[in-house]
Amino acid sequence: MRRTTKQPTKGKRTGMVKREEFSLAEIKPKTEAQRMMMAGYLQGQNVVAYGSAGSGKSFIACYLALKDLHDKEKQKIIIVRSAVPTRDQGFLPGTLEEKSAIYQIPYVNIINELCQNGAAWEILTKKGAIQFMTTSYVRGVTLDDAVIIVDEFQNLTPHEIYSLLTRVGENTQVILCGDTKQSDLNKKKEESCFEWMMKVAERMPDWFDLVRFMPCDIVRSEFVKKLIMVTEDL
Repeated sequence: MRRTTKQPTKGKRTGMVKREEFSLAEIKPKTEAQRMMMAGYLQGQNVVAYGSAGSGKSFIACYLALKDLHDKEKQKIIIVRSAVPTRDQGFLPGTLEEKSAIYQIPYVNIINELCQNGAAWEILTKKGAIQFMTTSYVRGVTLDDAVIIVDEFQNLTPHEIYSLLTRVGENTQVILCGDTKQSDLNKKKEESCFEWMMKVAERMPDWFDLVRFMPCDIVRSEFVKKLIMVTEDL
């Protein structure tokens, strides 16, 4: 049974997504790690999914978030990524939102695929049901009735992840997805939150499930699976 502390709604909510407004493909786990990730979340846990690239961590996270949105368990999906990649784009034209648009592409593709609608991302973001943000904009807000997907969390510093997690409000679950082999912080000589987050999750077993994805869990392609398995020992 889910551990939620749903609060009474005050006033009329606007921008709510109706169940009939979008369909959702039925997804079944392809690997044991995917099954564990789904089971932990559906039992009410926050989930730390970490390990091999191409193992479906972000895909499953988006599916679980959309399912909660569709079933009216949550009111919005918030996808968070570190501002690390955008730090190298300071001289590019456009606003920070325009500069970071390229990092939304994977989620646009996943959401559209899962909703079986090429305009799903656009529709849901316009309604405010999906929000994409960097860690620079989470201070001072309380995130209620939400699924927070923190992707590439190995690129967050301990300060960034702490600032984000302290924003978690009522009826909100967090899914963190990451792979230490794809960290951008080493180039910046900044400390990754990965070890810090793992220690916190281990000390909060009633609130977090840790799910490790191995090379055998890779589903992107046989080429990627073989490449990662071969390079593990280099």
